[in-house]
Amino acid sequence: IEDAILETTTITSSASAEYGRFSGGVVNVVTKTGGNKFSGSFRVNVANEAWNGETPLTTSQEDKNNYIYEGTFGYIYEGTFVGYILRDALWFFLAGRDSSNTFSGQIYIPSGDGEQFPRSRTETRYEGRLTGSIGPNHRLGFYYVDREAVDKNYYPSWGPPAEYAAVDPERSLPNTGWNLNYTGVLSSNFFLEGLYSEREFQFIGSGGDDPTLAGGTPVYDYLDYTIFNAPWFCGSCPPEERSNQNFWAKASWFVSGAGTHDLVFGFDVFDDIRKADNWQSSSGFNLGTWTPQDYSTPGAPLASFTADDYIIYSSVPTPSEGNSFKTNSLFVNDTWRINDKLTVNLGARYDANDGSDQGGAKVVDDSRISPRLSASYDLKGDGKIILTGGYSRYVVGMSNGVADAGASAGNPYYNIYLYDGPDIVAGTDAYPTNGAAIDAIFDHFFNVYGGIANTDLLVYAYVPGLSPQVSASLRSPYGDEATIGASFRLGTRGVLRADWVYRNYGDFYANSIVPGRSVTDELTGLTVDLGETVNFDQELERTYNALMARFDYRIGSRWNIGGNYTWSQAKGNVNGETAGSGPVTNNILAYQEYKDPSWNSPVGFLNTDQTHKFRAWVSWDVISSNHNNLNISLLQNLFSGTPYSASQSISTVEYGPDPSDLGYVQTPPFMTYFFSDRGAFRTENVSSTDLAINYSFFVNIAGGQLELFVQPEVTNIFNESAVVTPNTTIAGPRQGMEAFNPFTETPVQGVNWDFGPSFGEPQSTTAFQLPRTVRVSFGLRFIPFGPGALHRGLFLQPAYLTGFRREAGEARCPVGFSTRGARSAYLWYVEHPEARIHRWV
Repeated sequence: IEDAILETTTITSSASAEYGRFSGGVVNVVTKTGGNKFSGSFRVNVANEAWNGETPLTTSQEDKNNYIYEGTFGYIYEGTFVGYILRDALWFFLAGRDSSNTFSGQIYIPSGDGEQFPRSRTETRYEGRLTGSIGPNHRLGFYYVDREAVDKNYYPSWGPPAEYAAVDPERSLPNTGWNLNYTGVLSSNFFLEGLYSEREFQFIGSGGDDPTLAGGTPVYDYLDYTIFNAPWFCGSCPPEERSNQNFWAKASWFVSGAGTHDLVFGFDVFDDIRKADNWQSSSGFNLGTWTPQDYSTPGAPLASFTADDYIIYSSVPTPSEGNSFKTNSLFVNDTWRINDKLTVNLGARYDANDGSDQGGAKVVDDSRISPRLSASYDLKGDGKIILTGGYSRYVVGMSNGVADAGASAGNPYYNIYLYDGPDIVAGTDAYPTNGAAIDAIFDHFFNVYGGIANTDLLVYAYVPGLSPQVSASLRSPYGDEATIGASFRLGTRGVLRADWVYRNYGDFYANSIVPGRSVTDELTGLTVDLGETVNFDQELERTYNALMARFDYRIGSRWNIGGNYTWSQAKGNVNGETAGSGPVTNNILAYQEYKDPSWNSPVGFLNTDQTHKFRAWVSWDVISSNHNNLNISLLQNLFSGTPYSASQSISTVEYGPDPSDLGYVQTPPFMTYFFSDRGAFRTENVSSTDLAINYSFFVNIAGGQLELFVQPEVTNIFNESAVVTPNTTIAGPRQGMEAFNPFTETPVQGVNWDFGPSFGEPQSTTAFQLPRTVRVSFGLRFIPFGPGALHRGLFLQPAYLTGFRREAGEARCPVGFSTRGARSAYLWYVEHPEARIHRWV
């Protein structure tokens, strides 16, 4: 909730040892606490699809005053209320939001102009904080938040539906959290902070409800990346729970000796908890097809199934007991100001993982130390030129999904069988409907082939609790970072900063399958090759190089200009994570005899690579008076495209040794083959121009100011429409192209492989950058005058004002006010009765 935010901090490099369980950056958001005077705000954000631009594939838009249809429409009512219960002793802060957002979904057809239909998310959010003072030096706080979202007509982003049967009618996502926190001033140079928090989150009713094979089995089209017949996941199964607990304490000690030391030390215990029976469908089966499907009737696809398509067994045999993956951490960090020119940051963090999976088995017990070293040097001692540099290691938290992959409970089977029966085509006299066709497929699978116990055509097996198993020495991946930077103060009006950042990642998660290791599943009788989740570095690489520059400058009292630019390069042969799952395992160590790194895992541009990112802005205070304030700002964005490749899975087993001769009990699965260089293709460059207008009218009333505001915003004013998620379908031997030996032959385009008919093209409205989008916010804020008041973001409690004074135009910090870790610190105060804001940097 915008008006609930007190401050945000973003750390992109050289982070203190206080921060852990990450490998990229840290964003910290602090909410307001309350005060000795009452203040409040109320805001309404309004949008309407008819105000917005269209993508080249948009088929319809509606202009409705009831605000419920399509595009980026939404209304949000939100408000905040701040005040005290006992003056100088007990304060409160309350905030709430009620929102509804209706936007478009799209039924897939190959031409890309499928029927659009309304989707929606409604959300209520309530949050509150109580803060109490126990004497002048101790403070206790309690914070609670309750948020529930309801999605209607949901489907996963990685598989657009080809019919309404694949759309989940409704699911809910309740999310609650609370914390207790303490701050204490034990002496003029020693401070304590502590916090305990809990969060509970659930997926309820997410997925299909039909348990039958014909009505509850999703069909996934690997050629067009679409789903039909049934929704993914199981809505009638028990809710999935994802929660966490955190216990954290820190001491701050300010001491002198060979300079000054801002020393912090403490501990951090974080428990990542999940309880989930992860059914992939309501029937316990999925179908995957490489055969072209019949989409000739929009919204009513007809299934076609031929030999070598997939039947996937995906039921959950044993309910989850819930898992717990703890990271127990100790940290110490010293910001050592040696003299007026040189400041050194010395820190270290110790992270120990301790975890049990959903079956109750202890699977993780490891530790790692990560040093944090950095320094800044003020070249002349006047702040005009500051040089910085550092080295840090960041260790991510143990991935719940990876460490839990070997659990005997909660996880689904994921056994992929090749279909070996006759061609089955829906819409014919023999199989008039998809349901009839699917029943015929399973009739052959169970009654002719022999069902899940027959491993003759099993190409991949995941057996919960059996394969894979988690290595006893599994460790968290890490990232090593080196930075060099410089900042230049441009008089009293601006700053220019440039940084070079290099990161190298290691200890990737990998699935190892080698000859001579097999296990038998008692439930199904399956004997499968044993997989083991391990850490692996030798043939995997992932690096990041970036040059970042930032510029800010104030012209007069009404103009501000600025910009930032990043040139970056992410290269390697392992992405290591996905947007939906976070860290994932790599298969480079599985069946190595049937793949070659040169075409299976080549080094190139990774999915996260984006060479150029540029933003520039200008802000103009057109009117700035006691009762009127008008600001106009423009933001220009320029982003280069992201990479994708021409690749497909191919059969390689016939070109290698017999698996049984090597000691395998299964036929190795199809292997990924890169027909192009990794990242050989790029999405289109994205450009957009955004406009924001902020007008406020101030009225002095009841010992304060009432602000009435209206804020229209337009993103992508010129409605540019770059394609950001193109189709990447490749035709290979599985689609009738001529087979080839990947170990001795180089495939020829047009003979062994070719681009699909829609390769590089958009397939739905979501394939484009966000079109022109209009939002208008309006509302009011009441801001009281005087100390203890809330004004434009920073609240100064009376306790923090002790010792505050102004001398010769300077701001003097009270004892205990720390600017540690900040590149610049802002002190604000409000003068009665004009409520003018003054700022020192």
